[in-house]
Amino acid sequence: MSYLKYHFKVINVFGLCLLIALTFRCAGTFFKKGNDHFKNGDYKSAIADYNHAIALGRNDAITYGNRGGAYLMIKSYDSAIADFKKAIKNNPNISNFYSGLGSAFYYKGDYEKSITNYNKAVEVNPDMVQNYYERGKTFVKKGVYDLAIADFDKAILINPKYETAFNNRGRCFALQGNYERAIFDFNTAITINPKDANALFNRGFEYYQVGEIDRALNDFNNAIQYDSTYAAAYQGQGNVFYKKNDYDRAILSYGRAIQFNQKSESFYSRGLAFNKKNEHQNAISDFDAAIEQNPKNENALFYRGLEYEKMQNNEKAIADFKKCLELTNDSSQINEIKSFLQRINNK
Repeated sequence: MSYLKYHFKVINVFGLCLLIALTFRCAGTFFKKGNDHFKNGDYKSAIADYNHAIALGRNDAITYGNRGGAYLMIKSYDSAIADFKKAIKNNPNISNFYSGLGSAFYYKGDYEKSITNYNKAVEVNPDMVQNYYERGKTFVKKGVYDLAIADFDKAILINPKYETAFNNRGRCFALQGNYERAIFDFNTAITINPKDANALFNRGFEYYQVGEIDRALNDFNNAIQYDSTYAAAYQGQGNVFYKKNDYDRAILSYGRAIQFNQKSESFYSRGLAFNKKNEHQNAISDFDAAIEQNPKNENALFYRGLEYEKMQNNEKAIADFKKCLELTNDSSQINEIKSFLQRINNK
């Protein structure tokens, strides 16, 4: 080989090595930028940078895992699942990839696959508190409260200051009818964080269920103080005022609940309050809204029928009562509706 050929071969090899080095350096730069965007909550920009990093050859588990996390944050669950699976294929020994898959399946409503992946996350890293907590939440969705409580127990054992684990364990006890243990857990969560609006609401709800309505109202008020958009707390507040026969304040609270979350329950509740004030048209408007969201709301149909009867619109009253009869299984309600229908037909 001549000196000239050898010289150019060395230059070409050197140039190729330099190009490869520069490519990986650029990939690393995009990866770092992606991480910075992720930390700042700019998930779409993070995904764009991770895309560049991967295109430039950074195909490691962490890059796919981070991009999967960004997809998870923007609710692109299928893309997140695909990336977490690639991350696991590259490195099956990182717990976060399995928990990421578990979260993606959780939000897609596939709780079986979610639990399967959380199980693997716990197996890979049995000391990661979040894995037990998230698996516990998934068991709650499946209605398996004993297993959920067991997972929240483990989370609390690892982190005794884990307020949301206390709060969620309290919800499980409440759903099992264990009032005392539910209140204990909500109290503990509130002690850890006195501004925990969810724990305050949950404790207020339990107080309301057992008739301690003044304590319930205090908790609902405090929950609203710390989260002024908490629709369920306004609903609870309205329920207390309704029970106290303070229908004007109940209507105001239900109105705030509707402002932040237009649920059938709040329209129905406000309709009942208008019913108590004999504001028939307002009551009908709210029952209309409740039925539009939930056409099988037999209670809203029943009370709208009563309003129509009071307004002497017998045709619409009969129509609502008949629909209600098709939906309800409550024998006392069925007998009451039949008596109403008989009375209307005898007019």
